[in-house]
Amino acid sequence: MKRVLVLMLAVLVFVSCSEEQSPEVKKAIEDLDVLIEKAEAIHPDLYKYTSKETFDSKVNQVKSSFETGDQVEFYRLVAPIFASLGDGVTELEPMTEYFIRQIKKGDNFFPYEVEFEDGRLFVYKSYVESNKVPEGAEIISIDGIKTEVVYQEMTDYVSGLTSTEKDRKLTERFQQLYFILYGSKELMDLEYVANDHVKTLSVQTAGIDDTLQAPIQNMPSYTYEVIDSGLAKISIHQFHGFIGFKQFMEATQKKILDDDIDTLVIDLRDSIGGNNKYNEYLMSLVTDIPFRLYGDITAKVSKEVLSANKNMKANYSDNVGELVRPIINDELRPFKQVKPFEGDVYVVVNSETLNEASEFAALIKDYGVATLIGQETGSNPSSFKSEFITTTPNLQMKLMIPYQYYLRPSGENTKKGVVPDVISDQPLQYILDNRN
Repeated sequence: MKRVLVLMLAVLVFVSCSEEQSPEVKKAIEDLDVLIEKAEAIHPDLYKYTSKETFDSKVNQVKSSFETGDQVEFYRLVAPIFASLGDGVTELEPMTEYFIRQIKKGDNFFPYEVEFEDGRLFVYKSYVESNKVPEGAEIISIDGIKTEVVYQEMTDYVSGLTSTEKDRKLTERFQQLYFILYGSKELMDLEYVANDHVKTLSVQTAGIDDTLQAPIQNMPSYTYEVIDSGLAKISIHQFHGFIGFKQFMEATQKKILDDDIDTLVIDLRDSIGGNNKYNEYLMSLVTDIPFRLYGDITAKVSKEVLSANKNMKANYSDNVGELVRPIINDELRPFKQVKPFEGDVYVVVNSETLNEASEFAALIKDYGVATLIGQETGSNPSSFKSEFITTTPNLQMKLMIPYQYYLRPSGENTKKGVVPDVISDQPLQYILDNRN
């Protein structure tokens, strides 16, 4: 009897709460339900890293927390739910259009470009000429709030399989996240460390009229240099523009012969990846054995993906709700015309080796065709990819949902980066000392 009364009371409370909800809140809850429905239909394994029970508990808590039902509240409440799934892709779009619109209306934003590194916040450049915090200074508090607190709150809004992935996203989105979480201000008080001294400064925030154009960086995508007798290094900073890279490599292979190189270093430190054609070419340079880029590739078939992907629609229209293998993943050597380098090969990586560059590190490690040296890479080479973007009917909020899953050649998924064969803070010196 007591149990029945408790259940009746719960129902009455739920009905009462529902009746008290404003039309705006009801629409916000409807939007949340739509996003969950779409995510479960599209994602190949939505609850891989977080249980459905945990996710549902957070959803119920958020539904009871809506007060206004506007876009900002929706983002602040809902974004952490999807980020908590932890797959590195499923996220609410961070309200970029809203942020730009508000700045154009006259709101101000955080006046520095910054970079997160291991949870610490460093100044990269100022948007406002009059602000005097030097580049490279570490900000330790903003308006009395410690940066570790700001960092902890912001990390709830980004999804990443590694801390490096999260730090990079926070660096890219800092202005809009800070604006959404802390609002617009004309002045803010900063506490920072420069030249080993703690200093405080009240700074002017940035607005649409006094921002500075970000400097254009002309770092080359790839370079070749001889660093010792018989030892050369190819550095690749991003895997973009494959035709240009192929031409560069063809010329570089001739230089390698002319320079009588017996030890080759492929330096992928701070490389952001890009086109996996690079991996096919580089593997063909390193080895003459057939290989596959991934251990397995699976995709979830859904009505949404079929409407957006012609290849999926042509081949898998009858497989809605199923996992399929849409990409040929045979062992092969795509660039047969590339003659493999006959000497010793080292591949250098660090925590900023990301995306396809990290996948190349996994190829090297899993096939054992060269020595991997440096620090653990910043991206997990087993990951979800191929984003589908769905938009809610009421608030027009966008959710990014992956529908493919790529597994590294070894079949491992450690939820970590690639660990080198040799851990070293000075990889080039290690190679110089041990190459013979």
